Amino acid sequence: MSSTLNNSPSANDIQACLRLKRVNTEIGPLTLADGAQGPVVETLVRSIVQKSHSFANVLLTTGLGLSREDSVPVRIPAILIPGLQVMEQCKKRGLEMPHYLIYQASDFIAANNNIPEDQAQRVSDQICAYVQEYIQKLHPDLVSSVHVINQKRYKEVQTTIENLANEMRAGIEKTEALQGIGKKLKEYEARHSNATGSALSYAAANAVYHGATQEYPYADILRAPPAAVFPIGGLAEKPFFALTVATASGAFGQVSQTPIIPMLTKLGSRPAYYAYPEHGDPTDAVNLAEKITKLRDGPLRADFAALQVDGADPLVLSDIFSHNL
Repeated sequence: MSSTLNNSPSANDIQACLRLKRVNTEIGPLTLADGAQGPVVETLVRSIVQKSHSFANVLLTTGLGLSREDSVPVRIPAILIPGLQVMEQCKKRGLEMPHYLIYQASDFIAANNNIPEDQAQRVSDQICAYVQEYIQKLHPDLVSSVHVINQKRYKEVQTTIENLANEMRAGIEKTEALQGIGKKLKEYEARHSNATGSALSYAAANAVYHGATQEYPYADILRAPPAAVFPIGGLAEKPFFALTVATASGAFGQVSQTPIIPMLTKLGSRPAYYAYPEHGDPTDAVNLAEKITKLRDGPLRADFAALQVDGADPLVLSDIFSHNL
């Protein structure tokens, strides 16, 4: 681990950190959700090398999500590992660390997915306490740069989200390039949202909560406007991220002044906030090692393998989980 700051980082070092090119393959790499944004990343990296921007002003973001079930999957911290490892790689190379904002928009999810508000609040409190302790125990040097946000801010941005969802609906109907994205959103909704008709509301919220609109609900938490925002999510997020990029690019009426550059991880291929009991996805820590050993589902096994590499073997994970649930 480097104890001194590298004042002359190379473009290769910065790219390696952002894309997790040199980490255990159980965790990396991160890939661009939109390959066309490669030049955007190169421009940002060049500005950091030339010191017109600071890596410390780069913001990583992840939304934790919430299911209709009154339970918390043990593996939910897995979706955070890539972002945490970006920061660890920066620390290892003596680079300034970006900040990482992890948010739980439970009030939005409750309102748009027919979840009782008290249940949504209770489960989101449990999830945030769990991941907060995970970070404190396994990544203590990162704590000051990681912000786990569990605040009700939906009312502040509700009108923005509703208007943007309507703009997206009209845009998808008129624009051939967006129609395929709309179809994928409907397929995702059928699998995960019980066909509540809220897919475009989720897409609009994704854009707003990741900073693609002028009204950013977490601006007060940041020290300064970010030089760039890197939302990080699993493969299921790809159509949502596509509309986030489209929003930031002005497809629905407003252009973001901040580059929004979503990254995809293979972790959370089965959304980590959503339990899959039919595949043995643990929602309690009883005999956790045995439950993990018995898993046959590839994506679930991948999440637990990444947790193990990150330092959370079944005993550690069970201990943290049991403290909070």
